[in-house]
Amino acid sequence: MLTLDELPHDVLVKVIQELSADRKVLRDVRLVSRRLSELATPLMFSKILHCPTYHNREKGLAILSDVAERKTTVFALTKHLSVSMGVLLDQSEENYTEVWFDLWRAILPTMTNLRSLHWDYAPLDSCPVEWVNSFIECLGKRNTLTELTIHVALERPPSELSFQPLAGLHLLTVRWMILQGPRAEFISQLAGLLCRCPDLESLEFLVEQVIYKALDPPVILRQLLPSKITVAPLKLRRLHLKGVIVHPEDFHTHLRHFRRLEELTSYLEPRISVPQYSGEICAMLHIAGIQLKRFLVESVSHPHIPRYLASYSGLEELTMRSLDRRDDTVVTIEDFISAVHKHCLSLKLLDLDVNRMSMWPQAIVSHLRLDAEQYIALRKLRIRVCITLDDVREVKAGHFQDLLEAAARLRALRLLECPFVLYKTGSYITNRNDRDDLIEPYQGSRSSQIYSFMDRIVERFKRAHKPVFDIVLSFK
Repeated sequence: MLTLDELPHDVLVKVIQELSADRKVLRDVRLVSRRLSELATPLMFSKILHCPTYHNREKGLAILSDVAERKTTVFALTKHLSVSMGVLLDQSEENYTEVWFDLWRAILPTMTNLRSLHWDYAPLDSCPVEWVNSFIECLGKRNTLTELTIHVALERPPSELSFQPLAGLHLLTVRWMILQGPRAEFISQLAGLLCRCPDLESLEFLVEQVIYKALDPPVILRQLLPSKITVAPLKLRRLHLKGVIVHPEDFHTHLRHFRRLEELTSYLEPRISVPQYSGEICAMLHIAGIQLKRFLVESVSHPHIPRYLASYSGLEELTMRSLDRRDDTVVTIEDFISAVHKHCLSLKLLDLDVNRMSMWPQAIVSHLRLDAEQYIALRKLRIRVCITLDDVREVKAGHFQDLLEAAARLRALRLLECPFVLYKTGSYITNRNDRDDLIEPYQGSRSSQIYSFMDRIVERFKRAHKPVFDIVLSFK
């Protein structure tokens, strides 16, 4: 009988890969034998998550010593680094923070295969901007780095922050979690970085606000893509924007950067004319022959939107999140569903989110009852279902049951997600605290009468049909 250490190489590699999700287990495996250590070490150090704390400062000093004395070479195996920068200490304890910056600056030159960095930046008093800039300078010397994700939390970075050393990225993501918008200096730094990344394929800039309010001044697309990017068009395949105003004229000005675009997600500012802006952008995509594979649209009433979707086939993921009651006309619904059907052979994800009482759920269910078999690749379907308290009392859920039965005919379906409609009119768009507009007063997730009613219907359907796909009810 073979021992673990004597198993064939391919079998051992497979075993260790299965264990790689748990770093503690990998550490234990490395202690079993030299052979297992050699196999587990690359996985152990390929992805490093570093969250500095006061309590493990001594461990940081020990690693720093080993790196300085060249006693370790494991960081050459690191491809993905995740760093939380900002320790919850006051200025009187900066010496406890400085060790982490010393460590990062020492380790980065040894990470000769570093591909991606996830950087959580919460600029506190314990993080002088000079230390941060020295970290960025070391990072800029890593010509292997192609992916950078920055999460900025709570405060505005100081104006002295500089991205100047960075260049050559293929993927850039900035997620802004704050109460106020970024300063012009920060936007300028990002724009300058884009100028130094001619091979950029994915750009995300997401403003995630804790409390919604209009940012003043707002972030505008032309600030991120200034006219000085003139050497060559970017190679963007993915553009994901939130909290950024995308004026059609700005989109047109930079259209040459979008010729290869495959995915467009642009959450539009409520302050602008959603149908007009979305329609004009779709008209540009149509004229330019840009055929998206993944698309999010927040209004469909403008005729250019269904016209663009109907102009080609091959869309793989479509999310329609309607914020406008003008989308609820019979003509608009029919035109949109007809355009969606053009992509029935390629769609893998279809998400139709209309969070108000409308004809959308019944119209979509009627379409699927007729044409479900034609959606041969659809793996995930998300549709809001409208159930009222009157429906619960009268035990009426015909269109929901019809949806379940139609979904059972989708041969590739693996997940059906059915959040229910929360609002009567959708006034939540401008006032998310308008409880008078709720279909059912909020009483907690599991105490919902509508949720319990739908759950009973799902359980009966599962017992009767034994579907091969999961069914998820939610409030989101």
